[in-house]
Amino acid sequence: MKTLIRLFVITLGLIAFAASSAWAEGLTIPNTFTAGTKAVASKVNANFSAVAAALPMVWASTDETLGGQAVSASGRVVTNSLSINVPSDGFLVISGSAFVNNYEPATVTYTVNPLLDGSDVTASAYVMATFTLLTSPPNMGGNSYTITVPVTAGAHTVEQEVGPFSGTADFFYNGYSLTVVFFPGSQGTYTPLSSWAVEALPGESIESETGE
Repeated sequence: MKTLIRLFVITLGLIAFAASSAWAEGLTIPNTFTAGTKAVASKVNANFSAVAAALPMVWASTDETLGGQAVSASGRVVTNSLSINVPSDGFLVISGSAFVNNYEPATVTYTVNPLLDGSDVTASAYVMATFTLLTSPPNMGGNSYTITVPVTAGAHTVEQEVGPFSGTADFFYNGYSLTVVFFPGSQGTYTPLSSWAVEALPGESIESETGE
């Protein structure tokens, strides 16, 4: 597993508050210079610091070998873990994916689920990347997700787990990846959904994480 840290330009409109116009509106340059005046180093550095504080930060972790791992009678396992440190309150855009082979002689519902500081990002992992695999010999499937959550300044841990939505199973997983993008709070607003609407697929039933 290899961890990469890099900045990139988002071109697909993943999040509205990251648009260039919003970025410009949220950026305040403290010092203005006019022609013929001397640039004071401290004021120039303050301008650079203001720009740096408004830029996004990116962390990523990817399974580059695709070797994967088989587990027996296992619940969810952590596939990726990123330690991040954000300079201010803001937003995290968390994206991830994974593939699973079901080795069970029964149909199993699996989930690819993000965690922030050890807790589910959403109220129920079912609303994340959940998919159902038929009985073995191994049936392979996968899913991906992208979600935006608020975050406070300081150190945090973002993880991704994969495995059965509830209970345990015999399965194989690989091709897992996790990307976290931080945007300062000055660059947008976050509006949470008032509730999650979860609808079962034809022939499926929705269970709670406790199986109730």
